[in-house]
Amino acid sequence: MKMRLRHVEFEVDPSFHGVFWEIISTKPWEEGTFSVIDQFVQLGDAVADMGCWMGPISLYLAAKGAEVYAADPDPAAYQALQNNVAKNPTLSERIHPHNVALAPRRDT
Repeated sequence: MKMRLRHVEFEVDPSFHGVFWEIISTKPWEEGTFSVIDQFVQLGDAVADMGCWMGPISLYLAAKGAEVYAADPDPAAYQALQNNVAKNPTLSERIHPHNVALAPRRDT
C-alpha cells in the first residue's frame, strides 16, 4: 500500500493495523512532530525513534535523509516495522530497527 505523509511517499504493509494507515492518509496526524522534523532534520542527521511502533515516523525521517535508529519492544510492532522497512529498499539502509525496551520492566 502506498502512503503519503505530507510530501513524502513510501510503501507499507497494511496487514498490521491497516486502518491506521487509511486514517492518516486522509486526516492530519502528529502534525507537530512532522513540523519539527521538517524544520530541523536534514540529510545525514542521526535520529532515534524510540517507541517507533510500525515505523511511520521512522520512514518519514529516512525519506528526509536521516539515519534512523528505530526501537520498539513489542514483537508484533517490531515485525511490522521490519516489513515496512523491507518494502522501501531506497530507505532501508538508513533505518536500523531494534527490538528493545528502554527499561527492564514496565514500572521503571
